[in-house]
Amino acid sequence: MTITEPGTYEVSSGLAANTLYYAQIVVANDKGKSSETAVFSFRSCGNLFSAKGGDFRLLDNGYRIIGFTNVVEGGVLEVQNGGPVEILVVGGGGGGGCGIFGGGGGGGGVIHTNNYFIPAGNWPVTVGAGGAPGVNGADAQNGGDTSVYLLRAFGGGFGAKQGAKGGAGGSGGGSGTQLAAPGKAGQGTAGGLGVGVNYCGGGGGATMPGANSTSTVMGNGGDGLDCDICGDWHCYGSGGGAGNNANGVEGRTASVGGKESGGAGAVCLGANTRNGVSGVDGLGGGGGGGGYYAGTYGTGGRGGSGCVILRYRTGGFMLMLR
Repeated sequence: MTITEPGTYEVSSGLAANTLYYAQIVVANDKGKSSETAVFSFRSCGNLFSAKGGDFRLLDNGYRIIGFTNVVEGGVLEVQNGGPVEILVVGGGGGGGCGIFGGGGGGGGVIHTNNYFIPAGNWPVTVGAGGAPGVNGADAQNGGDTSVYLLRAFGGGFGAKQGAKGGAGGSGGGSGTQLAAPGKAGQGTAGGLGVGVNYCGGGGGATMPGANSTSTVMGNGGDGLDCDICGDWHCYGSGGGAGNNANGVEGRTASVGGKESGGAGAVCLGANTRNGVSGVDGLGGGGGGGGYYAGTYGTGGRGGSGCVILRYRTGGFMLMLR
């Protein structure tokens, strides 16, 4: 490896676990090499996790990142050397409801742990699809479960229509009654409520329940979990917002989806704004609820698909020159 600028340099491939290595530094310029060299030793970490698979693979500051986001094919996590990893498992978001008012879909369940042991072996991966939205007054669907090894993140619950209860799931879908749809303990929260038998609540998120609707304000989706496992911060498993029903009534506040991944509910201030917004794929967001305008149902938003992401230390060392 030749270094020409100050910075941090990484050597992280082909090194065995728990092994003593030696490295030599030689300083040179256009006049030739220096007469002195520096030799140092280091021992690589023991029990290094190593694996293959995924539809994307990244290197980030001494860590390998493997991600599975393909709903159709899923994949196989091929673990050559078992060990502890940071892992994120997110279910598919629930579909947004459709009715006179439509509830927001619940965010997909979120499991995140920094030190989860996965043994050697070939472990099938299933990535949960986003739940289908409600169409023409029909019920929406829960999101699909995401699983790998012994972990399963449940799909988000569907958003209901007025007078009905939302679906239970990773996070619960927004209800059109005073009965909240629960989330899975440790993975998500409950969906919001409507007012009496009218209106619908927002879908629950991984860290925040869906908001209740009132006669003037539609329930927002709950926020998901912020995580930087890929090197950049994203919010996984947010709920969808509840759909509006303006139908000539003004002054009613439309909803927003939960942070980043949840879809907004229908604004319903015209025929082209009566559909909910879909949740974000790969982040497990719930779909926004549909609305009703001029005698026509809008469509709820589809839930966003889930993911499996692993992050683990590679064998190697880092050299910093200033």
